[in-house]
Amino acid sequence: MQRRATVGAVVGNFVEWYDFFVYGSLAAVIGPLFFPAADPTTSLLTAFAVYGAAFVARPIGALVFGNLGDRIGRRTTLSAVILVMSGASFLIGLLPTYAAAGPLAAVLLVALRLIQGFSAGGEFGGAASFVVEYAPPNRRGLYGSWITVGFGAGLAFGAIVGATVSSILSPEQMSSWGWRIPFLVALPLGFIGLYLRLRLEETPHFEAVKSERKDVRTPILFVIRTYPREIVVGLGVLVASSLPTYIFYVYVPSYLAVTKTTTLREALTLTVISLLVYVALLPIMGRLSDSVGRRPMLIGGAAAQIVVGYPCFWLLNQHSFGLALTAFVLFAVAAAPLNSQLAVFSSEMFPTVVRYGGVSIIYTFANMVFGGGTPLLMTWLTAATRNPIVPGYFIVGAGVISLLSALALRETYRKPLADA
Repeated sequence: MQRRATVGAVVGNFVEWYDFFVYGSLAAVIGPLFFPAADPTTSLLTAFAVYGAAFVARPIGALVFGNLGDRIGRRTTLSAVILVMSGASFLIGLLPTYAAAGPLAAVLLVALRLIQGFSAGGEFGGAASFVVEYAPPNRRGLYGSWITVGFGAGLAFGAIVGATVSSILSPEQMSSWGWRIPFLVALPLGFIGLYLRLRLEETPHFEAVKSERKDVRTPILFVIRTYPREIVVGLGVLVASSLPTYIFYVYVPSYLAVTKTTTLREALTLTVISLLVYVALLPIMGRLSDSVGRRPMLIGGAAAQIVVGYPCFWLLNQHSFGLALTAFVLFAVAAAPLNSQLAVFSSEMFPTVVRYGGVSIIYTFANMVFGGGTPLLMTWLTAATRNPIVPGYFIVGAGVISLLSALALRETYRKPLADA
């Protein structure tokens, strides 16, 4: 059941993040179709603004699904989350463009992105709680790292689909109908994830809480009142996960394509290679944290991003595929230690009775503040300052914030999970 629980949560997480991020990987194509403008950068800015709009709905989803997950259970809530996300992605693939429907096309796109954001708000907290609660006590770091594997694999699969479609089709075909394919793929993937989640049983920790009647009436309000320090520290740690990830895997591919530094296919290929390295490292880092603790991994990961932030963006702007690949791989290696700990460190901070909601709050709010608007901000700042290295400075700053937060974190790897 431990293996089934891990597979069900990870596959669902994979589908959820594939659905959510495929829009970002195709922003350079979607922008002119829904927000036509004389300047390609303007279209890209608008497309990224819509991308960021989805993050406005994520805290609402975190509050709603977090409350449900701690009241009625992880399995049922996670099943609803994946159904909503996949359905919204599929409908985006069916939308008319601006040429066919005018401003209505943009309105419908924004509405569906808001629905996706609402759904995404309930995914990570539930998946992390589910896997960590099923994990053996001395392997929680390893099991928890698989949640981030699902996240990275979902991004990689989205980039693979986008790169494959853009390689097979001409730019005209891609703009005409090819961009729809990655979104339409979301529905069958969603049904697979739903099937796997419905076959799972509720976690023993949650069942213990329910049987002993330790649950609370409004878990979200309870966790906010009772665990303010954990929420603040957790948010700080997640800065170096949220901001750099959205810069490298959402902003950079579209930036490279729009500025003609590389083709869209090459940019997505770089993304895939980087994510494969990233995914391969995550379980290793997760297992290591079961031996040395969560804090050393978080501190080392934050420090690594401080070191590589500037060099990565210098390499990206040398108009060399080889140097750009070096930058992508370097970032993957630097990001893996911290990101491998996201599910386990956040789950260990909260008791079972409010774990789904607590993890959802810190993850979702960190991504809303430091993630959703990042591609838009980086696009605007790079154009306004004419300095393509600017995003590197932000990665360094994010690393500093997370380093200070990780130093304030209490070690939890030897402690049992609290149920109440």
